[in-house]
Amino acid sequence: MSGSAAQAVPAIANLDTDNVRDIICYMNSRRNVDTTPQNEVVQFVAMFFFIILSTLSFAFPIIPPAKLPFKVPGHVYDFFRFFGGGVLIATAFVHLLDSAYESIGPNTCVGMSYGWAEFSWPPAIAMTSALLFFMFEVSTELWAKAVTLTDAEKAQYTIPSTARALWAQFTSFLVFEITIIMHAVVIGLNMSTVSEKSMMYFAFVFFTIFEGLSLGARLNAVQLPKSMAWAWIPCVLCLFYSFATPIAMTVGIAQGYDRHAFHPSVASGVLDSISAGIMLYVSFVDVLARDFMFNTDRPRSTLGLGLMLGDLFMGVILMAIMGKWK
Repeated sequence: MSGSAAQAVPAIANLDTDNVRDIICYMNSRRNVDTTPQNEVVQFVAMFFFIILSTLSFAFPIIPPAKLPFKVPGHVYDFFRFFGGGVLIATAFVHLLDSAYESIGPNTCVGMSYGWAEFSWPPAIAMTSALLFFMFEVSTELWAKAVTLTDAEKAQYTIPSTARALWAQFTSFLVFEITIIMHAVVIGLNMSTVSEKSMMYFAFVFFTIFEGLSLGARLNAVQLPKSMAWAWIPCVLCLFYSFATPIAMTVGIAQGYDRHAFHPSVASGVLDSISAGIMLYVSFVDVLARDFMFNTDRPRSTLGLGLMLGDLFMGVILMAIMGKWK
């Protein structure tokens, strides 16, 4: 938001004569004032804490059970998988989409300015990102099937069709991880502006753990080859996720990030909208549809299905409650 817009409205506004946009922008500018001192030592410690926490949460689902120092029952992995799916659904609806409305929605300073006032952009951006991700998955699947047929009939490709299908799944995962990393960047920037006593720290810890578990579980489902050429890829992907939030925190502290200013609000709102759309698609297609409706290995007993649904709704409810401190 420009300084002129923030100064255009006095401390006492006349609601009958003053411009509504100027009033909203002025109110946003006053939200920037935080009288609670921020402890830089606590923020520095939090960066290392989030590196460790995100690394462990990402790595846990992809480490072979035989290599763990303790035995983990199989239902624990199932719990994290379905609970994490519920977390993704609530994160998209309650946290990301709502935050996008707070940043660039129709009743915000941004939403009343320039071309942003011509349309309700958060749902439009979310819908576009979901459809683009859908088209990307359809195209990669058709590509893999086409290669499979060609290999079966002509056997003229140097790359096996299974490798083509693997690349299709892997590139789909990469898009999903980029989406999670965008959310982690927004989290890091917001964390650079909150005090150590804020409940937002607890909510961010919750985000980090279960988004990392969801990423690890989804990467594990890709079933990468065991060769040395692929062995380093999970480590690199884990590092990208682990350092996204701390690096964003560092940038936010160094630059004096102001999440209620005009341009940061635009960036945050667009990123939240994109992340919400892709996260909703992944949640409903990969978690609900594939695991609950089209999975041939799904438990047939009522008890097994009930436990799956219980894990899912537990994640939804707990993450929705966390929306109070987002």
